[in-house]
Amino acid sequence: MYLVLLLIFFLKISINIGFPTSESLLNDTNSYSLDFNSEYKTGGFDFNGDGKQDFIISDFQTKKQYVFFGDLSRYGGKRPLKASMIDGINGFSIAITKRDLQNYPLSGDINNDGYDEIIIRVKNGQLKIIYGNAGPFKNDFSNFDGIEGFIIDYTNTLETEYAAYQVLCDHNGDGIKDLIFNTEDEVFVLYGLDNGKKFPTNSGKFDINFVSNGTYGHIMNQRRSINFGCGDLNNDNIDDLVILSNVIGKVIFGLKIYPTKYNPVLNGTNGFTMDIKANDFKYILQSGFGDFNGDGLQDMAVANQDSNSIYMIYGKKGRIWESHFDISSGNSSEVVKWVRDVSSPQEICKSMYVGDINGDGISDLSCNVNSPGYTWGVYGTTIKLPSVYDLNIKTSPLFGDCRGFIILNTKVIWSTWIDFNNDGILDVIVYFLNGINYILFGQKTIMSASLNIIDTSIAYKSNGEYLFLESNFNPTSSACNVQFIIFKVLDSIDVLDQLSFSSSSNISSDVVSISNSELQVFNTNRDPNFLQSLSNILYKTKRNSTIVTISITYLNIINDTIKIFTANPSINTTSWLPFRAPSYFIDHLKNETDFNLEQNHVTSGMGLRGFTAPQLTADNCYLPKLNMTTPIHATEKVWIESSQTYSNRFNKSFGKYISDEVDFYSLFTRSDSDGSFNFVGSTEYGLKIIDNYGYGKEGEFSNYNWCMVMRLWYCANTTERNGISFVGTNYEMSAFMDNQLVMDSIDRSNFKRNADFNISKDPNSNPHKLDIFICQKGAVTLGPGRSQFFILKIFGLNKNICEYPEDDIIKNCVPTPTTTTTATSPITATSTTSTATTGTATTATATTSTTTTGSAKTSTATTSTPTTSTATTATTTTTGTQPTVTTTATGIQPLITATTTSPSTHVQQNNTVNNDCICVRGQICLPNSHICVNEYDVYQGESCFQLSCALGYDCIEKSNQIYKCVKQYSCITCADITCKSPHRCILVQSTSQKCKYQPTCSN
Repeated sequence: MYLVLLLIFFLKISINIGFPTSESLLNDTNSYSLDFNSEYKTGGFDFNGDGKQDFIISDFQTKKQYVFFGDLSRYGGKRPLKASMIDGINGFSIAITKRDLQNYPLSGDINNDGYDEIIIRVKNGQLKIIYGNAGPFKNDFSNFDGIEGFIIDYTNTLETEYAAYQVLCDHNGDGIKDLIFNTEDEVFVLYGLDNGKKFPTNSGKFDINFVSNGTYGHIMNQRRSINFGCGDLNNDNIDDLVILSNVIGKVIFGLKIYPTKYNPVLNGTNGFTMDIKANDFKYILQSGFGDFNGDGLQDMAVANQDSNSIYMIYGKKGRIWESHFDISSGNSSEVVKWVRDVSSPQEICKSMYVGDINGDGISDLSCNVNSPGYTWGVYGTTIKLPSVYDLNIKTSPLFGDCRGFIILNTKVIWSTWIDFNNDGILDVIVYFLNGINYILFGQKTIMSASLNIIDTSIAYKSNGEYLFLESNFNPTSSACNVQFIIFKVLDSIDVLDQLSFSSSSNISSDVVSISNSELQVFNTNRDPNFLQSLSNILYKTKRNSTIVTISITYLNIINDTIKIFTANPSINTTSWLPFRAPSYFIDHLKNETDFNLEQNHVTSGMGLRGFTAPQLTADNCYLPKLNMTTPIHATEKVWIESSQTYSNRFNKSFGKYISDEVDFYSLFTRSDSDGSFNFVGSTEYGLKIIDNYGYGKEGEFSNYNWCMVMRLWYCANTTERNGISFVGTNYEMSAFMDNQLVMDSIDRSNFKRNADFNISKDPNSNPHKLDIFICQKGAVTLGPGRSQFFILKIFGLNKNICEYPEDDIIKNCVPTPTTTTTATSPITATSTTSTATTGTATTATATTSTTTTGSAKTSTATTSTPTTSTATTATTTTTGTQPTVTTTATGIQPLITATTTSPSTHVQQNNTVNNDCICVRGQICLPNSHICVNEYDVYQGESCFQLSCALGYDCIEKSNQIYKCVKQYSCITCADITCKSPHRCILVQSTSQKCKYQPTCSN
């Protein structure tokens, strides 16, 4: 099998591989310091709607909270960021009491205007909301008048640990975030407003009864709730609410519509309970949501009350949950318990963050630890984890190798995640034990990986087993090792299909079979040679009728497809590569006698044949207008150079045009080494052009200033290379596939050009028009031992060519001649347009026949057909019994395919009409497939995808991309009427939408 060279696109992504591990490693390139001695901050929101992420931080010296607008460029490189930089342009401040500085602001868009609001909880039982807007901004904000902001009085008692939490999410599924907050006995859900509306207020205060009475939300009786979380765990596109108390944990599934008071009994359909209690430390995030295992579903991470374990509960869709979810079930497909040191569990997570930190499309998890004080993170993974997983810093594969990070000497309160330098990678603001806040920039690297598949079309194998990557790829990767790879059959699934993988002895892999048509292979030990082991992937099938496409993917980095031909290709084509028109050499010299053309006979190898057709002239030999853009039919780089100097390309102002038709019986030779057909211009063999203008003076190497035009039908090769290459010196050469430029070289010396055709390898596809133009530009001196002027290689079509032994170049191209001889009385024979096919293979049309008196002598044919028709060309008539007459396919006419198996009927213009195979005039009907083709077109296969069907037949997709002509109804034909002699039945066009023709008798 000859391989097709493809362009390989290396997909690269920027990922965050970590952060500086301690403050001693910080510098101006990897961090930015803040002049604030405070743990209390929030980030990742866009208050002013400029598309940049902002953050807010408390300052105990000025007793204010400061909003810093992103990104860093607005601060002119000044370090550190200080409160004095806030001037209404770079941000603004919010006056607040000292005791309220120890609260964490919340931010999100609750009125759907595209600007995030800032929500601040204060200790007297109030929530203060500032509406996001584009500015201009005052330096200090304090106006809660209902227009710029408003206040919610939600409790009559001082804040306790049971009335201190709020969260934002879309709990009613309307696409707008809702504000959820608590009192000691109740949970309030305030629905977000649409289109930038303002909440109704009285002197800037929102009446909490609007929630209690159902006007703007609903309430739930949830006594002593401490900690909230929000996300879509059941994956129904409505956020669910997590409520943790000092008694039990609850997950309440979101609904579209709620009663005013909603107190569900959790039964698995509306939510569930779990044995996780709230941490008494109220300033933490104890839960988070995201797709941590890369299955497209949201999962929930929740830390236990003692902070010594994290439970990763995997999301489900369309399934009922248990009314009480057993977090200790040991079922790793539902929940995984993460610990630090299984034998002696230590604190692992005091406050968490879940989000895509490294930018790979999978959610990650980060936690702050109180003792000894550090921040860690692990990146989401599709590796199947055990039910209890040890996150030991030294041994866990989730740390290191671009899969996690640790920042030492940080304080316990949660870190703030924000892309503050606006580079597309998340940064983190951490508070170190030395009392300084730093923005640590996410460290980018370019991760790339490619399988470099050599041949994406895999040939048919009779045993149905395909190791489609074995010796067929050269995988590479950089930066971080590939974690996993997914193989999936994209077409209709056959129950007997099977994808499997055998792990090599030296590379450890974990295989998960999603189904018989989808397989995931995991790089368990982060082996850098993991991709090489994929040569063991095996596809087994019992199919024998289609093409199977298998996708190979890894995140957004690797995205390849392989096509496997599971049907044995049956190639029905001609015995030679036909020419659509005769090939000519055209000389530019003034004297017609100056030009000779010699053709040396090739005595071995393979050959091509041409046929006679109307002669081309100089006027219709012009090059098509050059398309200077990359054509759609080329898979490799196309060399398209300056078109300024076409001095020898059919320039009418330069002398006369002397043309000489070329006989291509033997000019092409077959190369067994690379499967190509070679057309050689040489003084020794192939084509020899002698220009008498210089002959005898400068030698025969001074043959120049001629052009050649070749117009061929090109049929796709099903398993090997499709394309052309050209090698020559001082030549101009262009090739067009279906009128699209696929290769071109102008004004070059000593060049070699290749073009691979990205065309369908379906053996039933239509042929393509291939036009090749070669011009010799001037005297060429090849030097000693070099006699070849040029070599043109055409790849493919090896299934279409027959082999010629010795000098007999026709012997094996057509079936052995058959002779029918009889000693009976003289016969009557007619010469008609008759046809011959074998199966679906096309042959040429016979236009004449020879008859004699006494014994019938006929030339070759592949099919014998009784004939009762009248003569249309030449007739020899005698009397006597009529035997079978066999006609000859000469192989020198444009190829036609049409076979009749019953007596034929003639209509006007000598159209042959099969009663069940009727086409428009000028077209021939193929009776086996009932497809109509033009008289001088080449047709292969039996697909009607781009062709019309005969009368009474419609083109229908019978199976996957296989189109057949199917009879829809019957119409009256000549078989249904009788005409009196000398009249005969003819078919005339009908106005009926059902039947295109109707029979009648001739005048």
